[in-house]
Amino acid sequence: MPLSDRQPHPLSATQHGIWVTERAGGLGTVFSMPFAVTLTGDVDQEALRAACRTLVRRHPVLGCAVRERAGVPGLVPAAVPPVPVTVDLREDPQLAAAVEEGEIRRPFDLEHGPLVRFTLLRTADDTVRLLVVAHHLVFDGRSTSILLDDLALLYAGKELPDLPPDGHPDDAEDRIAELLSGARDFWRTQPAVEHSVQLPGLRSLPEPAPRRAGDGASAGAVVIRDLDDALRRAVAEACAELGLTVFQFTAATWLALLHRYGNPTPVLGVDLGTRRPADLERIGAHVNELPLTRAPHRGESFRDFAQSLVFEQGLRSDLRGLYRYREVPLARALPGVRPGAALVPVTLGYRRREAPPGFPGAEAMVDWALPNGTSRGALRIHMVDGPDAWRFALNHDPQALAPAFAERIADHWCALAAAVAARPDALLDSHDLAPEETVLRAQANATEVPMPPKTVGELVADQASRTPDRVAVEDGSLRLTYRQLQQAVAATAGRLSAAGARPGGLVALALPRSAACLVAQLAVLRCGAAYVPLDPQHPSARLALQLEDCRPDLLLALPGGADALPASAHTPLLVLDPTADLAAATAAGTGDGAPGGVPGGVPVGRDRAYVLHTSGSTGRPKGVEIEHRALVNLLLSFRSLLGDGDGGGDRDTAGGGPVGGGGEPGREQAPRWLALTSPTFDISALECYLPLIDGGRVVFAPPGAALDGRATEALVRERGITHVQATPSGWQLLLEAGVGGPGLTAVVGGEALAPVLAAELTRRCGRVLHAYGPTETTVWSTVDQALPTSGAPVLGRPIANTTVQVLDRWGRPVPAGVPGELWIGGAGLARGYLGRPGATADRFRPDPDGAPGARRYRTGDLVCRGLDGRLVFSGRLDGQVKIRGHRVETGEIESALLALPEVVRAAVVAHDGPAGAVLTAFVVAVPAEPSSAGLRAALSRVLPAVMLPERWRFLDRLPLTAAGKVDRVALGLLADAQPHTGVETGATPGAEADTPDRDGPAPGASVPAHAVVVREIWAEVLGVPAVDLELDEDLFELGGHSLTVARIAARISDRLGVDLPLHQLYDEATVRGMALAVARIEGGTR
Repeated sequence: MPLSDRQPHPLSATQHGIWVTERAGGLGTVFSMPFAVTLTGDVDQEALRAACRTLVRRHPVLGCAVRERAGVPGLVPAAVPPVPVTVDLREDPQLAAAVEEGEIRRPFDLEHGPLVRFTLLRTADDTVRLLVVAHHLVFDGRSTSILLDDLALLYAGKELPDLPPDGHPDDAEDRIAELLSGARDFWRTQPAVEHSVQLPGLRSLPEPAPRRAGDGASAGAVVIRDLDDALRRAVAEACAELGLTVFQFTAATWLALLHRYGNPTPVLGVDLGTRRPADLERIGAHVNELPLTRAPHRGESFRDFAQSLVFEQGLRSDLRGLYRYREVPLARALPGVRPGAALVPVTLGYRRREAPPGFPGAEAMVDWALPNGTSRGALRIHMVDGPDAWRFALNHDPQALAPAFAERIADHWCALAAAVAARPDALLDSHDLAPEETVLRAQANATEVPMPPKTVGELVADQASRTPDRVAVEDGSLRLTYRQLQQAVAATAGRLSAAGARPGGLVALALPRSAACLVAQLAVLRCGAAYVPLDPQHPSARLALQLEDCRPDLLLALPGGADALPASAHTPLLVLDPTADLAAATAAGTGDGAPGGVPGGVPVGRDRAYVLHTSGSTGRPKGVEIEHRALVNLLLSFRSLLGDGDGGGDRDTAGGGPVGGGGEPGREQAPRWLALTSPTFDISALECYLPLIDGGRVVFAPPGAALDGRATEALVRERGITHVQATPSGWQLLLEAGVGGPGLTAVVGGEALAPVLAAELTRRCGRVLHAYGPTETTVWSTVDQALPTSGAPVLGRPIANTTVQVLDRWGRPVPAGVPGELWIGGAGLARGYLGRPGATADRFRPDPDGAPGARRYRTGDLVCRGLDGRLVFSGRLDGQVKIRGHRVETGEIESALLALPEVVRAAVVAHDGPAGAVLTAFVVAVPAEPSSAGLRAALSRVLPAVMLPERWRFLDRLPLTAAGKVDRVALGLLADAQPHTGVETGATPGAEADTPDRDGPAPGASVPAHAVVVREIWAEVLGVPAVDLELDEDLFELGGHSLTVARIAARISDRLGVDLPLHQLYDEATVRGMALAVARIEGGTR
């Protein structure tokens, strides 16, 4: 290939893609391809240097640079040809590794060249190591063998045969044009290429688009494995039996492994050679990376997956189709493909190597592929199949994939390769990837603890018999001892029984949070019935639905509250004032506090304790039936976890000094729990009942306290509260009001916990428990006490008699670090949904790993198990929305927002916009109004562009439901009311103030200057009428690719006199975006 300064040699399609990608962002050495040969013996260094110089003359592409003329890049001779450099390290050979690494990590200068470097490292009199670092623009895997073979012959003083004439540059383009139509038809039949991937421990990665200038490529780490001889022989024998090449076997096993990691349509980028006969002995970039997509079917063996001779299907057939169109760049055949350092997140490079060539007088040892210090995509797999060794290296970004998880991936592949080689006809699902993880899962679920066969009422009565004169309940000025509480419960139970409450029946309680409500709940339980809490503040229509769903025997309301309740023909209304019973019990103050006799018998563990309504997907609330044994398991588990109780002091009936907010750590006392939660929110059961079985005290917050942080802070401080439970949203409000102290235990859960809030809780409170659990598994099922201050919320480990399983969509356990759906089993499971056997059967399934009759509940939550066994929250399965055809989890966006240091709370909602679904982020932040552009830029480093919110609204706090959770309905209404893309702030929802638009105009805004010219340029390059181009259409969705971008940039420079950086052309890949980028440069801003 002759090179000339006057007539640059055109770049091939592969070279052009590499050039554009590197120009678009600071990729460092991501395209560097280092390897080395170590020569030991009588090494003639001058002959070796001369061989290197002759090699460059034989392959002039090595001595070239890339020059751009009129927007078209081409190859020209480098200003200085590559010259071998010798570094004598004989006096300090231990420096060799550092010198080699420094040389490998030195980027190339494409504009000036050359694109290869030879470094001779002399570490001993008889040892020379030749390090070759070549740029991928002029080099590929096959080039390594060509270079070494030629170098060995030249070193031996032999003449090499002339290379065949190089083809004309237009020949390759003609070949692409010839294949293009067939390639487009082929790719239309293939599954859509997924640009996201699940790997063990993988943090979110951006789309495989060029990085922005200055960001640089990710620092890389590498895991290297040499396969043992037994596995090599087993694979070779399996390939011979199945009729596969080792490459086909390797690709099939990696795809099968990706499928086991929860990727429904796994995709693997594979390097396919594109050499024509004239190029077989020519160094150069003759390779094309293409996606190989295939998923195993249920019940399929490895043999069936890899090849099916009957139907001409299977992976082998897929590879034949892929190979047929290997010369056509994917971006030419498939619209929407953006050039990038990696086409897809996981890529495979396989190379079979022969024995190293002979160097006269020396023994040669080749390191065929050295790490270049960077990573591209999530995982780059290099597999070198040599005559004496089979080695693979996993290159990865340690910031995105921890080395421990990369080691696990290597272990999994080795285990799967050995398993399918030994049993190719066994079902792929049956192979155990990691036997040690099966043991770890069993250990994590070894939570069996004996529980007494008692009900909640019996546990409270037991405690009353031990401490009858200790204060049990405070509500304003009212104080009840355990004895008085039991007397009030007995009196109220008698009234309820007389009015129709019966064992096994239901009693609805339309009562606010109060001591009277607590007495009524315990009284219902004493009757052998179950209570159904209703919020009297809820709309009458919803209350009517709940009453219709549960058809209670009795509806209990306070005087003056009955008028707001819906009339029901099925339910008698009892207006009962437990306050009278409370007053009578307080006045009496005598008796032993033992349960009085109530007609109908005593409840047992399998009887219902309460029925709590949750939102239903059909719009009708569903009643969740919780049994006594489940509630008792929760309470005793937390009593054990917290380790406090009636072993301490504080036995007076009049109370004591402040202990919680201003108390001292380690002071012995009975716990004092703040009852802050509505009875219709299941977590209220913990704060009301746990202190009563533990010798503690329940202190009821007055109405409205949940939304009044200052009032709650005063109550905590004045009443000596030791334990407070709230959602993250609620805790944000409490912390802002000053709640905290070394003697305060905080229980937080019910929503995703932001690391910044976790850190603040840890700093402000003496002890913090992060609890997790759905209503269907009785309040809390897991607990974590070592709260992380960064990353995703950690849910911790299961409580007593609880099992947790992380399963993929096919019900298989997923490896540690891989997201899967959380299934919960054990003693906390609800009986089911009241009167809904179908819904119960759908969500509560038989547990094949449990005892006969055991069940497990599918939560719909995505979690993964860490290497330490703790669960990490990943999002919701039903939080998926479609944005421009992509599946998007709003929970994943929220998790990414919460991981930012300035974000305290965040919620993301999807709603209809002019051009489809639009994402709006609602953020509570410190400072109160950060830059939305800054937050968006931070998100863009961990999320693909399709997941970046288009609209932003900053609030003092997020609106809450009565249960203390984020009110997403209210947020949806706010999002729908927001008229433009940009930023709005507000003290509270409904009182937002508009601020200047900081994110640029929305679709439909006025046409920017230069848009007409830019649209004309697009029309010329794309070959479409300008009138058919919308201002906000994506260039790559219209079929744009690297050549298109370069041509557009050149024409913008010619006509508008502005040189747009290539990264801006990718970031602003619309007519409007490019026109605005031109205007910014003209105005002196970027």
